Amino acid sequence: MTSRFALLARRALLPALGLFVVACGDAAVTVPQAAATPLLAAEISVKQTGDAPVKMDQSSLRWQVDDARLVNVSLTVHSMAGAAVTMSGRATLYDKDGKPVGDVSGGALNVAAGADVQLKMTGPTPNGTVTSATFEFTTVPSATPLSG
Repeated sequence: MTSRFALLARRALLPALGLFVVACGDAAVTVPQAAATPLLAAEISVKQTGDAPVKMDQSSLRWQVDDARLVNVSLTVHSMAGAAVTMSGRATLYDKDGKPVGDVSGGALNVAAGADVQLKMTGPTPNGTVTSATFEFTTVPSATPLSG
């Protein structure tokens, strides 16, 4: 009688197990995402401010948004200082209405007088589409290395 009971139990459990497997399904769960919007306009107008003796090469500007949605800007800056300097830059990023939507910053140490330097600047995800930027540069004299 035990084998008859086991046979009946298996017959009853098999359909229930089949329903369980079908209920699990194999469809991936999807979560609706916010609509993607461009963070950088096709053309971004720039201007330079600040009293640092440097000149920005606007043709060298490269804009990128990385996988973490950080804004990365690379550009070449020419030092017109009379001695080595530490150079820092900050850019305020604006949307088409002139409203600030973000910023980037970066710098370079011991830039020789008259030298070109590649600056890499980075900043958080902008709060809108960047259409213009104002770059401000500052310099301070570099420390004189100790001789020993």
